[in-house]
This record gives sequence, structure tokens and C-alpha cells, in this order.
Amino acid sequence: MLLVVEHRPLDLSFVRDESLRLILERDWEEIGKCTEAGSHKAVLVLAGSVIEAILVDYMLANPPSSANAPTVAQILKMELGPLIQLAQQEQIVNADTRDIANVLREFRNLIHPGRELRLKAKIGPDRADIAKGLVCLVAEDLRAAYAKIPGHTADEVIEQIVRDPAKVHVAEYLVEKTHPQEREKLFRLLPQQVDVERTRMPQVLAALLAVHRALKSALPPVVLQTEAAKVVAALNEGHAALVRSLLFFRDDLQLLDDKDRTAILVYLLRNIANTSLTSAAFHAGLDLKFVGRYMTPELSDLFKEIIAELRHHHDDRFTFQAIEQVADYMEPSVIRPIYEALKAQGAYRRVLEAIDQVP
Repeated sequence: MLLVVEHRPLDLSFVRDESLRLILERDWEEIGKCTEAGSHKAVLVLAGSVIEAILVDYMLANPPSSANAPTVAQILKMELGPLIQLAQQEQIVNADTRDIANVLREFRNLIHPGRELRLKAKIGPDRADIAKGLVCLVAEDLRAAYAKIPGHTADEVIEQIVRDPAKVHVAEYLVEKTHPQEREKLFRLLPQQVDVERTRMPQVLAALLAVHRALKSALPPVVLQTEAAKVVAALNEGHAALVRSLLFFRDDLQLLDDKDRTAILVYLLRNIANTSLTSAAFHAGLDLKFVGRYMTPELSDLFKEIIAELRHHHDDRFTFQAIEQVADYMEPSVIRPIYEALKAQGAYRRVLEAIDQVP
């Protein structure tokens, strides 16, 4: 009797590396398409590849501790059979999973036609279904293994913050108690909890930001740089996405290259009279003072040019608050000449009032 494994969504949230997880999720979808098309060899090869990847990801995050355990370099070179054997020795997968994997271990390398000929392999829907089932079993075993490791998961930390925003006062302690392999995931997930158009309670937002700041010193610099670079992508996703991204990474724009950082600052300055952007920033608590921190002579000239155009602008409090915030962080030697030039041009009274308090 043929075993038919329904192709259902696969939870790979435990995979530490985000880029790898996205690739594996894509491959799992591809396995479903290959199953429907009757491409059984492709299912076997892809399933073996997914299993190898999630096992290696786990073992790199949690190095084996048994006697004569392989090194990282050795783990990276292991094929499916030895990986499953090691996982069973480390009690990461159970014996049943190991036994099923042994049936299929030779099929991982069927991408090579010569091997297929030598093995006289019989490739059909039954083995393809077993391979799909094995992916699910290994993923289930890995989720269970992670659950046994001391420390909070990323989802648990977020749940704690939402339930008790007073955690803002113990952000560093909360990070310390988060499982080390969950911290990068938590770092990625925290900004996603904020809907600028439907802002959570200010206390919750403050706690999310506090934990995010505490994580910055607990993660490798490359992680911070990779996540900060997503501010650039947010430029194409609308004002709400940009404001949300800047809430978490406004103090990290120095990590971007000059071209990307300038693009973000020019965008903000040119939209300083855009109520959609400034009101979203105001309601989310995004203070635009950080723009003044990164001002160059070229950007200062642009700032003067833009606010000079506002002398006939409608009376919008969000716009003038934004101007005041940017001007407040600029060096007096820079902002005063701008102020005098605007005054001489007859700039709109509110524009002058917005920067009149600068020393």
C-alpha cells in the first residue's frame, strides 16, 4: 500500500540563519511542486538536502559534546548518513527517525547519474513520500531538542514584553536569560511587532526598543549591520515601514555606506512637509533629531532649500515640529546662517519660529 504524505507547511522557525531558513522554505515548496509533477528523484534529492542543512545548522549552534565529537569543519563535510548517526548519538533525533533515514541515505546523492546506475536505484512515489515524511520527522525532533535547552525563546520574550511592559526596566536581564541561539531571531522579530499605523501602547513600544538596544551589544557586529541595512529596503515600502525601521535603527545609520545613508537622509528631508511621514513619525515617537546628527554641508544646503520653500506652506504642526527637531541637533555654526538666510528671504513665520530657539 502506497504511503501518501500530504504536503503541508513546514515550521522551520528554529533555523538559526535567516537566509538559510528562507532557502529551505523555498526548497520545501519546491518539493511540493515536484510531488505534484511526479518528479520523484527531485523530491529525494531536495529532501536530503533540507535534512542535511537543518541538522548542520543545529549542530553548529549546539556543538556535539560526546566523546570524539567531530569538529565544525568535519560537520560541514558530513553527508546525510553520518549526520543522522551523530544526531542520534547526541539524542537530537530518536531511533525511529534514524532507522527511516538509513533507508534513504544513499538517495541523497542521486543527483549523480553514475551513482544511480551503480545503486540500481528504484525511484518512485513511495520513496519520495518517505523522504518528505523524514523531513517532517527531523524538523519535529529538532524543535523538541531546542525546547529542552535552557533559556527563553524569542517568542516567549516577546510574549513577556507584551504582557508586562514593565520589563523595560530589566531589558539587559531579559536578554541574558534568552537562549543564545534565539537572540538573533529575537533581534529580527522585535521591529515586526510594531504597527506604526496602529501603534501599541507606548509602554510596550518602549520595552520592545529597550530589549532591542540591549541585544545590540550581545550579537556579532555583522548581524547588526545586516539588520540596519534593511532601513534602505524600507524606503520602497512606504512611510510606515520606514518609520518602524528607523525607530529601531536610527542610531546605527553610520553602519551603512555613505550612498545608502545619504539616500535615507535626503528622502526624509524632501518629505519633511509630507504630513503622512511626519505624523507617522510623531505618533510612533520617532524624533527626527538624528537627521541633524548626520548632516553634511551638502545636506545642510538641501535643508535650507527645502524649508525656504515652506514660507507659503500651510500651517502644519507635524512639519514644523520635524524642522525644529532636525535644526535642534545641528551645529549652531551651521544652523544660524540658514536661519538668517531664511529670514532675509521672508520665510514663513512658523519656519523661523521652528529654529529660532537654536543658540
